[in-house]
Amino acid sequence: MLPTPPVALPRAPDGVLVTTSAKLPPPLRHFQPGDRAVAAAPARLHILFPPDGARIELRATDNKLDPVPLKVTAAVVPLTVLVNGVPARDQPRGSLFFQPAGPGFARVTVIDASGAADSVVVRVEDAASARSTVQAAAATCPVTPCGHPQPILP
Repeated sequence: MLPTPPVALPRAPDGVLVTTSAKLPPPLRHFQPGDRAVAAAPARLHILFPPDGARIELRATDNKLDPVPLKVTAAVVPLTVLVNGVPARDQPRGSLFFQPAGPGFARVTVIDASGAADSVVVRVEDAASARSTVQAAAATCPVTPCGHPQPILP
């Protein structure tokens, strides 16, 4: 019995990059299957503070809202900070802050020079609403005789 003749492959789909390895960007030149690819991947930009979902009390000095500090890790400088999609003012070297517009929710995005990005959504509260939130939580949380909150177990 004779083997069947080879059949040509169909045309590549639109958008497929057809090139040599030398012309590929460095991350695409080598294939690393499975966990090796994850282990070899460099650390990526991550916003450490404020954490996603945090409630931040809005403070003011001389009738001007105080900026909120940001802490990021694994970032390549320079950094761009967006608050609700709008670029924040230039940052002093070595410091990273965002200026909340007022009470409400804010999406804070940090983009580094390599194009890596991370976003968090925080709730910015004025002092009065922050106090009422703490008082409401205290009313539902049992307290020990020494004044320390007891853990609420399920």
